[in-house]
Amino acid sequence: IKEVKGYLHADNATSLNLPNLENVGGGLYTENAQALELPNLENVGRDLYAKNAQSLNLPNLENVGGDLWAENATSLNLPNLENVERNLHAENAQSLNLPNLENVGGDFYANKATSLNLPNLKNVEVCLHAENAQVLELPNLENIGGSLWASNARSLNMPNLENVGGDLDAENAQSLDLAKIKNIGQNIYIFQDNPKKEELIRKAKEWREKGILKGKIEIGKCDEERSWCKVQEL
Repeated sequence: IKEVKGYLHADNATSLNLPNLENVGGGLYTENAQALELPNLENVGRDLYAKNAQSLNLPNLENVGGDLWAENATSLNLPNLENVERNLHAENAQSLNLPNLENVGGDFYANKATSLNLPNLKNVEVCLHAENAQVLELPNLENIGGSLWASNARSLNMPNLENVGGDLDAENAQSLDLAKIKNIGQNIYIFQDNPKKEELIRKAKEWREKGILKGKIEIGKCDEERSWCKVQEL
């Protein structure tokens, strides 16, 4: 089988092995499959739903026309993927190989990735969730339509980023390269014990004076349950 013009449902299959499949015009749904062997798949016209897959290895996939659901996968290997039209769910993936990804048309969930290196990513239409990443290397990213959540990142390298439509969570950032930033639509968060706190506050105040930062500068700490507690608002 090279093409499925409509939807491909394999909800009860524990694995999916279709070595010649290249195109699914509609959505691809695999509720229980833990392994997907689709080495020649290039396009999924709507959602790609692989909720229980332990890893996602689709070396020739270029486009997902809806949501990409792989929230239980611990690794994603999608070296040719360029576009996810809606949300990208990779909440539990610690390793993401997405070197050609350019666009995520919704939220991008990479909550447990220890680092995020996406050299060609240009646009995240809603929020970028990277709370566990120590390093963010996003040299071509231009737009985050919603918030950037990167509370543990020590280094944020986004020299071409122009817009963050919501909050900028840089609590622990010690290196922050936002040379082209033009808009931060809401608040910026800084951890009170961050050794670079004063430097970040100065930068945030400069952004506010220039009209870049529209919201507040919030200094905080974490309580015993690791929830954010505001200490000071500037």
